[in-house]
Amino acid sequence: VSKKDLTESQFYMWRTLFAVAHADDRVSSEEVRFMAEVLEDVPFTESQRTTLNSDIKNPQNPELMFAGITDSHDQAV
Repeated sequence: VSKKDLTESQFYMWRTLFAVAHADDRVSSEEVRFMAEVLEDVPFTESQRTTLNSDIKNPQNPELMFAGITDSHDQAV
């Protein structure tokens, strides 16, 4: 991901991925490690980072998060 700000659609792509990690009601250590690496490597804003940190602890509805992905390219990723 480039250093430019993520679009809202791209942000919801990440939120959807974090939500899917909770889908089986169990978040593995590998999933936690992946989410922590994403938070380090992707240039999120502080607000986005705060939201994603919350999403790690508080499962979100994957369908609702996916609905926030408005760009068809982001949906296909």
